[in-house]
Parts: sequence; C-alpha cells; structure tokens
Amino acid sequence: MNTGLDLTKVHLYDTTLRDGAQTSYLNLSLEGKLGITKLLTELGIPYIEGGFVGSNPRDMTYFQKVRELELDTKITTRIAAFGMTSRTENIESNMQPFLQTNADIYTVVGKTHRGQVKTVLRYHDPKGYLRIIEDSVAYLKSQGRPVFFDAEHSFDGYKLDPDYTLASLEAAKRGEADILILCDTNGGNLPTDIYDITSQIVREFGMPIGIHCHDDRGYGIANSMAGVKAGAIQVQGTMNGLGERVGNANLTTLLVELYREGYPVITESNLRKLTRIAREVGRLTGRRVSPNAPYVGEMAFSHAAGMHSDAMIKDPTAYEHISPETVGNKRYFPLSEQSGKAAVRWWTDKYGFKLSDEQLQTTMNEVNTLQNFGEAQTYLLLHRVSRDEEMPFELLDCRTTTIHTSDPPADVKEATVKVMINGNCEHEVADGDGPVNALDLAMRKALRKYYPKIEQVELIDYWVDLPSGEKGTQARVDVSITFKNDGEEFTSRSSGTDIIEASRRALEDGYKFYLLKEK
Repeated sequence: MNTGLDLTKVHLYDTTLRDGAQTSYLNLSLEGKLGITKLLTELGIPYIEGGFVGSNPRDMTYFQKVRELELDTKITTRIAAFGMTSRTENIESNMQPFLQTNADIYTVVGKTHRGQVKTVLRYHDPKGYLRIIEDSVAYLKSQGRPVFFDAEHSFDGYKLDPDYTLASLEAAKRGEADILILCDTNGGNLPTDIYDITSQIVREFGMPIGIHCHDDRGYGIANSMAGVKAGAIQVQGTMNGLGERVGNANLTTLLVELYREGYPVITESNLRKLTRIAREVGRLTGRRVSPNAPYVGEMAFSHAAGMHSDAMIKDPTAYEHISPETVGNKRYFPLSEQSGKAAVRWWTDKYGFKLSDEQLQTTMNEVNTLQNFGEAQTYLLLHRVSRDEEMPFELLDCRTTTIHTSDPPADVKEATVKVMINGNCEHEVADGDGPVNALDLAMRKALRKYYPKIEQVELIDYWVDLPSGEKGTQARVDVSITFKNDGEEFTSRSSGTDIIEASRRALEDGYKFYLLKEK
C-alpha cells in the first residue's frame, strides 16, 4: 500500500475539484473537472482530491472517467476520494460510496471539535463519536487503500477542549490513518496559533501530519507556511484560492512560496508552466485569475508609473523580488497618462520600432488622451506614428441583430460585416452564441480568404469590467479580449458606453495586431 508520502519532503494536495468546487455560484462541469485534472497532473501535483463521494452523480462519474484520461506517465498523481466518517455504527454500509470510486486514496473527514460533535452531529455523548472515527478509518484501511484523515475544526477544537481534539486524532491513528491533516476550517486562526498547535501534535503523535487552511482572515498562505515550519509534510489548497466563503489557501501562490523557501514541491520546469495553468484553470472554472494575483496575475509584474518603469528598465530587481519568467509570466509596462518615455522606449525596442524625438512626443501625447491600452493598442499606436503603411484590413460596417425563431423557439444572434481587404469589399454574415461571438465569426470569415493563418488565432478569454465610479446603464465599460497563437497570448482592450461597439474595436485591433506582426 503505497501512500507516496516521503517523510523527508513536503507534498502538495490539491482540493480544487472538491473544496474549490464549493465556491458560491460556481458550477464546474464534468469536462471542466477532467480538464483541471490534466492541468494539475501537468504541473506535477502528487495528490488530487476528485470530489465528494455520494454527494452528487457528477463527482461519482468523475471517478469513473478520470481513469480514462491520458495523463503524463512520468508523474505519479494519486486521485483521492473525499467523504465523511460514518454517521452511525453501521460502518460498512455507510462507507460503501468510497469503495465505488476505486480511488487511489480515501480521504475521510471527521469533526474533532467537541462542541460541533454535540451541536452539528447531535451526539449527546461526544466520546461515542471517537469510536465512529476509529472504525470508519479502520474499515477503509482494510480495503487496501491509504487513508488520510481530515481533522475538521482541529485548531478551534483544540483551543476549546484540547483533550477531546487529541482523543479524536488518537482514534484516527488507532484506525491506522496514514496521515492526520489539521484543518483551520473557519480560517480564523493566526500563524502563531497554527505553529504552536501543529508543533505540539507533530511531537506528540510521531506520524505524518498535514495542514489545511482557509483564508477568511487573509492568513491562508501564512498559516499554511506556519504549519510546514512546525513539521507538517502535506499542504492542502486550491488553485487560485477557490473555495467556500473567502476561499482556501491559494495553492497557486503557496507552491511558489514553498519552492522559494527551499521545499522542492515543484520542479523548475513545471514552475515555468504555473501562469499558463493557473489562467487555464480560471477559464475552466469561470473565475478569472485576478489581474493583481501574486505571481500569475496579468499585472503581477506590470510597472505603470514613469519612475518605476525607468528604474526597472535600468535594473530589473528594482521593483521585482523574482523574475517573471520563473513562474511563466512576463514583465509589462502598460501605457497610460502616468507612463514616462522609458516605457514607450521599452515597447519600441520590443517590436523594433524607430521613433524620432518628434514621433516619441506624438506618442506620449496620444497616450495621455487614450484609455485602456492593451498590447494590441500599444503596437497599433506605435505603428501608426512611425510607419506609413496600410492596415491589413478596414472594417467598414458591422451590425448585430437578434433573430427570434418559433420552431424550435430560440433567439439567434447574427452579425453582418463589411470588410475592405486589398481594395476588395467582403460582405459576410455569421450566427453565434452571442453578439460578440457572431461578430468574431463574421470577421474571421471575411479575413480568412486573404489571411488563412487567422484560423490559428484562438480567442481564449473575454472579459468586461465596470471601472470604479461608473454607475447605471450609461456607465462606460472596459472590454478585454485575450488571444492565443502558437502558445503566445496577447490582449486587446477597448472602452465605451456601448459594450458591443467596445468589443468590436477590441476584436478589430486584436486581428490587426496579429496580421501586422505576421507580415
């Protein structure tokens, strides 16, 4: 029975598919769960908690389908099934859902807080639940699988009644649990609490101990690190900090912190995949990575102020504590009214533009009047100022309509475009899932006749934000579209009170940027 636990190392345990899936208003499809599994395996995560046994058909189907995935065979990833201890003494019957998963590991959760055993589980004698913990763990262990015990509310329980919490852990140990995971379930503890209690339990139990933290007070990362410093060898968390309420400890950030502290929880080559994988998880869950998220956010290595840009170009360590390439991200100097000439020079060097002093000043003047620059808009501005060349195409006209059909009843979004390409006017129509999708498809139909490579460009993210201070239906919106081509991503942005028009401009600029670069 191989648990994969090496007592000399720290191991990552991802619970995005179970705890993360409990994020409010998140509806993670089976395809999404399987897609995230492949991404986590690519990242080298050794333990993936696949779902809650018996709670819903989707999770049970996941445990069947995950065996059919073609995963990287160089990485030993173990799939864990999560579920509760038995609620009654009918242990064998109540534990059957675990066995139906055929998972590599059974992770069983039990309450270790005397008060909650009485109020939530309704045990008038909390000592009786200790036998349930032991027997539940022992039965699952007898089925030939490693068993991990999640000690729910163990830190809060320890503060209330340390003897009962320790007795709960002893019960799981007698049942031959392979590891005891201490849980700050409410996220209300401080790093000092986590360190002190974990240290004592590590000393007292002499067996593998893990740590599972939530971020309700903003200490999810710090508490997890404190647990590791105290001797925990397994750290649980979710990608991008998904989870109930505020969320779980953010594994995306946590694994970098552990790596930088000397714990080899991830290889250097896999660490360079982190930004891409975190953002793909964000797309699969419908929870976009926050632009200012540590390490993987779009703005994590951006420098907007003129003084900062100038310093960073001279010395990349001036305002960065780690190289963006280490985590697969990139340095960025967004142009805005705060930008200085150094930032503009950085972009001209990046793309090979040569600007005279007069052209540089013209660029600065335009930057000060325009808003919401993406990479596409920056390139197009520099191209317009420095080169007397025609655009690959001009969008002469576009319109979107909704067509109501009765058989079957449906609302079909249709877009019509007129595009001038090489002196020819192309008129195309396309239906889509929404007006922006229809507009995108119609533009592609017109462009691919002259630029077949346009089909290689993927639209992978579309986001609309309401800037601060804007109110009501007349508010200006910021549209951001992310494209991907040959593994490289670029962003096109636009703003306006008309969301369709702003989206149209962002699409048009994105395709012009791509085609000009491909010349």
